[in-house]
Amino acid sequence: MMMSHRLPERNKNNPDGMIKLIESDFPATDITAEKNLWQILKTSFLLPKRIFNIVSTASFFVVVSCYALLSQDSSWEARNQLLSWAEKGFSFSVGILGFLVAGVAIFTAANDVSLFTHLARVRHRQSGVSYLKYNFIALMYVFIVYILLAFLCFLVQALASMSDVFDKLLISLIYIFPRVQIDADVTFRLVNKFSYALLSTLFFYCLLLLKTFIFDLYALIMVNIRWNFEKEEDEKNSGIDQH
Repeated sequence: MMMSHRLPERNKNNPDGMIKLIESDFPATDITAEKNLWQILKTSFLLPKRIFNIVSTASFFVVVSCYALLSQDSSWEARNQLLSWAEKGFSFSVGILGFLVAGVAIFTAANDVSLFTHLARVRHRQSGVSYLKYNFIALMYVFIVYILLAFLCFLVQALASMSDVFDKLLISLIYIFPRVQIDADVTFRLVNKFSYALLSTLFFYCLLLLKTFIFDLYALIMVNIRWNFEKEEDEKNSGIDQH
């Protein structure tokens, strides 16, 4: 996700050239409009994405897919590669989720509540959400993707223990449709290789999101410090003007 490194400004020409903001007329109930993770995920699709993450992930998927399709691995070897990625991905995602929770907890505890209320009153023109959600949903998006990785890795390992069931199902389909030529070994090899390409690409994307999350957390903390600094400067200036 992309996050601003500046405080929201009300002038028409933002020096960033990245974020355009306008006054918000949202009611306070908009802050709690999302009721589940799916609604947060849908809102995250409205936010601008980092082009580097998208291009890098797409390139990685193409390279891994070419490797998987061109390799001469048997269906058993492809299955073992998939299970290896699933085990690594599950351990990695569950471990990183704890780190992400700790990072967000530190960020929210260290921030000034007045900053959050100010951001809630400003709307991001491109996405249409408040600037508060623009920042927090970007953080929650990282959580959701890591949960998705953990769930898919768990699902792969669970289905792997049911491989005999799928073998029998494929054989029964051959008997039901005898005219359909199905090579069980080729079918399972393609399924395993395609799943391997998808899972490893999601793993790679999660690594990019971790990089983005760390920088965004740093940027938000710096914004909070700048917010307090500017408040102090305004109070000093107002005191000087009164005298």
